[in-house]
Amino acid sequence: MSGAETGPDSIPETGGDASADERTESFTGSGLERVEDHRILTGEAEYVHDIAPEGCLHMALLRTTHPHATIESIDTSAAEEHPDCDLVLTGADLQEEYYPMPCGLPGFEEWSLAVDRVRFVGEPVAAVVATDRYAAEDAIDEIDIDYKTLEPVVDPNDAFDDDVVLHEDVGTNVPDGEEFVF
Repeated sequence: MSGAETGPDSIPETGGDASADERTESFTGSGLERVEDHRILTGEAEYVHDIAPEGCLHMALLRTTHPHATIESIDTSAAEEHPDCDLVLTGADLQEEYYPMPCGLPGFEEWSLAVDRVRFVGEPVAAVVATDRYAAEDAIDEIDIDYKTLEPVVDPNDAFDDDVVLHEDVGTNVPDGEEFVF
């Protein structure tokens, strides 16, 4: 490819009468000019996260920082008063209107927002829907939750002992199991 131009508008000659060596020689061992860098470095690149249809609402989740605790109270009144907030939901709200998510284990209820108790760090406790993501995140900060911390289970091997049961309704941390003998 002697004499060929390189740049964002040029197309490398890879077909026609060029031999295999000539086709790979232009790329092997040489850098290619990156054409997307300017958009990315100047902040002009558009990502899926940047696309929001007009009138789109945004949701933010409040996640617990406790590995195991009971939820003593949740005060969402300040978040509900946020001018750009459309909706605030807790596990108790979902429990009034919906059903738990199916998980396939008898007697085992799993809600999308924690109800009465949290069982792992990061478990969603409340959801806020607002006119933009920043308003949703601001409203999340206005939610006040009172927890009573409980002993956590941090080692999977300790979970088998059932000294601390995370799902009291089931009565064990191992609600189902199978043993295979070969």
